[in-house]
Amino acid sequence: MEKNTGEEIQQTNMPWLIVAIPTVPRPNGIDYLSPTINALYSQISAFDETDPMHKQIQVFVLSHDRVGIPHKSFNDLKDEYSNHTDTFIFSHVRTKVVAQTLDVAHFLKQVPKSQYVLFMEDDFELCPNGFKAIYHIIQKSNRRFGMNGWNSVRTSFGLNGILFKNSDDMLNIFANYLEKHADRRPPDHLYTEFAAKETEEAKQLLGDKTVVGYRYNIFHHLGAVSTLRESKHWDFPVCWDELLVPTVFEVEAFNKEKCPKDDLWPKCNDEVNEQYPWVQWFNK
Repeated sequence: MEKNTGEEIQQTNMPWLIVAIPTVPRPNGIDYLSPTINALYSQISAFDETDPMHKQIQVFVLSHDRVGIPHKSFNDLKDEYSNHTDTFIFSHVRTKVVAQTLDVAHFLKQVPKSQYVLFMEDDFELCPNGFKAIYHIIQKSNRRFGMNGWNSVRTSFGLNGILFKNSDDMLNIFANYLEKHADRRPPDHLYTEFAAKETEEAKQLLGDKTVVGYRYNIFHHLGAVSTLRESKHWDFPVCWDELLVPTVFEVEAFNKEKCPKDDLWPKCNDEVNEQYPWVQWFNK
């Protein structure tokens, strides 16, 4: 584990990090959710009392149940993790129709309060050392941009792996933005528009808070079809592939040419005249 490069995890009445996962039943009973949850548990359960993330992470899973379509894997996991209710929260709501952007907005408003939220789709496995990378990203972002100087960090593609700084209610602000503009663009595009302040409304909502691009993808995609799109995508990035254009939009992508020896963008080690480690977790 990287030593303290930023502030200590603050002991508050709310969790330090919530991993937020909306889920829906798949056709033919395909189970992506189980490997997604099990990958999280394998890393969370490995933290001992010497680790700053010990007992500081919760996983919130909300099933959007479709009428007449059982979500067997969700129900099985809820039973399997019934002895870990301090870490895993399984809940569900019933919906009659699929309204992807509004479903996401509704889900975000159900997520319990926490200092940070990692939004995940239900068919991605967190890569080995993924939580260590997240700890590194948060500490480094707070040191580099200031505790109130950033709004979110992209650690994957699509709508997966978005890390929100939520102590200032950023998740609810984004949810309201999604609801207002649901008919205009898909939710992953609206996220980019919002976080990169591409509209006057987003500029007013976010002020000086910047979007941060992390260098690496920290998730492995399990499904051939995205939960947010009907068609198959290009070859998905794998663990620790670099998140560059065109995998993600330029406004949120890491800039390798300007920051060849760093892992966060914008601003580089040389620009801020400070030394922040460039950590390659795939070599750990």
